[in-house]
Amino acid sequence: MTGPMMGVMLALAICSLVVGGILLFLALRGRRVNNNPHCRKCRFDLIGLALDGDAARCPECGRTLRDPRAIRVGLRKKRPLLGALGAILILVPVALVGLAIASAARPNINAYKPDFWLLIEARTASPATIPGQLSELLSRAQAGSLSGSTTTALVERALAVQADTAGGWLVNWGDILDFAAANTLLTPAQLEQYARNAPQWFVSLRQRVLEGTDWVILVLTGPGRVGNTPGGGPSFIFKASLLEVRAGEHGMKVPEEGGQAHLGISANGASAINLRRAVPGLGVGSHEVTTIWKLSVCADSDTPAITTWTEERTSTIEVLPAGTHDVELVMDESLRAAIEKSLKIGRGGITVEPSATPFGHSHASLMIECDNPPIALAFDVVLRERAAVVTDGSPPREWKVGQINYSGNGRHMHGVGADVQAMDVEAVDVVLRPSIDAARGTVGTYKISGLEIVLADIAVTRKVPAPPPPAPAPEKPAE
Repeated sequence: MTGPMMGVMLALAICSLVVGGILLFLALRGRRVNNNPHCRKCRFDLIGLALDGDAARCPECGRTLRDPRAIRVGLRKKRPLLGALGAILILVPVALVGLAIASAARPNINAYKPDFWLLIEARTASPATIPGQLSELLSRAQAGSLSGSTTTALVERALAVQADTAGGWLVNWGDILDFAAANTLLTPAQLEQYARNAPQWFVSLRQRVLEGTDWVILVLTGPGRVGNTPGGGPSFIFKASLLEVRAGEHGMKVPEEGGQAHLGISANGASAINLRRAVPGLGVGSHEVTTIWKLSVCADSDTPAITTWTEERTSTIEVLPAGTHDVELVMDESLRAAIEKSLKIGRGGITVEPSATPFGHSHASLMIECDNPPIALAFDVVLRERAAVVTDGSPPREWKVGQINYSGNGRHMHGVGADVQAMDVEAVDVVLRPSIDAARGTVGTYKISGLEIVLADIAVTRKVPAPPPPAPAPEKPAE
């Protein structure tokens, strides 16, 4: 609870105590009903009796009335309803203070709440403010102590919160749905609903493309409306297949092969993939383009889809004449130091291991990290033999292993790798050569540094395949 809100709550509690105290006092004092003299002991009305004689006594209880204090003038009647209201106004803030103290003393105060109370809070409170209640309900469901009707109501509430994309999302809701799915507590329709509402996905197109070149389409999934799966893996796999591109009256079918994006759906992560697709038929000029997608969600890449549907996305692109310079190279030497500082080879350096291809090649891979470069970068990544080890006067050998690009802000990591031949060196220079083609492989990079960057003398680590297990000894023939 924030400081201002705490102050408001404290002021309301004090006002409640003050008003409750006043009301309780007035209720106990009572309302005056007459001004007649009454016996103080039994409250008998003494009106019309002689009260000044020595023998004056109360006809009801027999108490002597000679003592002036024995007579009370006026009668007051207590007000029970007003007293009850005052008691409530006093007890409510006292109870809230007691609950706050108990909560501070016992962090898991939800463990002491009954199931129905927790379920009421799950139904009525803001979905983003009740992680403790949801965790307790999940713990009880996992322990088998939650009734079937309460579990059903909790699952229905979780599905309703997930479907409300305008509202907040707590992974605790997803944990409840993951538990229900793993224990077959979801009906087929509920499981389909859970999978359908799990991904948050977006599509972006490169807005300027050259005539006759591939289009670049970025498919991105943001944090999903799912739970935290054990081991940190994705709860679901999201598959997006580009089926068709429409521009005005012009429609272009796209073969599904190669136009697919498989991305994990996780509660705290995002995934993205660039698709480069040849989409012929559009002339030079600006076009409003609609892409039609077949979407599906499955438990993993090897299982059938839980749910499948289609969606459309609309963008505007400009087709430029072939040969147009659509990417600007910035040859600014003053940026070199900052660019070099922003780049480094990831942990593990360069790894070379036997390739899966049958041609006797090796596979070289590395991770390149980039932290807030001063300008967008796009490179061909080349591993170059160090000139110092070349003794016959020939040029150093080179092995191209991929392309990388960085948008120019934030921290990025990009892995590259390729099959290489005759890479028998112990260290190489990693040469990053500015690449217009790599920039064209992004959706938003139109200006990059034109400086070649060399990360010198990077060690090469060779992975030797483990020897095959020994063949089992032949069994001795039975005698």
